[in-house]
Amino acid sequence: MSDVLRIDRNGSLLRLTMQRPEKRNALNSELVEALIETLENAEADKDVRVVLLAAKTKPVIAVVDGPALGGGAALAIACDMVIASHEAKFGYPEIKRGFTVAGVLPLLVKHIGEKAVFDLYSTCIRPGVA
Repeated sequence: MSDVLRIDRNGSLLRLTMQRPEKRNALNSELVEALIETLENAEADKDVRVVLLAAKTKPVIAVVDGPALGGGAALAIACDMVIASHEAKFGYPEIKRGFTVAGVLPLLVKHIGEKAVFDLYSTCIRPGVA
């Protein structure tokens, strides 16, 4: 078991909890490798029906209770559903530094629409934030 990813199984539910609070659960190579390995195993396991966090062909639910920035926001937007607390914040701070989030661009357009994505890219202001 990885130090950066907690894996809990309850029947057909597999819950993956990132364990890097000191880094605000930012993705690093160890965490990415742990996620890939765990999700590949879950995909092959017929008894796993739901994965909380990320997967390809099973219902995917992200539970966000704090900032989900950069890679965290990308993981959330790739999920089928996001359950977000009042403390949740989503964003792509790399845009302010001139980097594009091209990998998630199609998902952003799908979920928030072309105009909101244009506004996000051109002003670096999150949609719905004054």
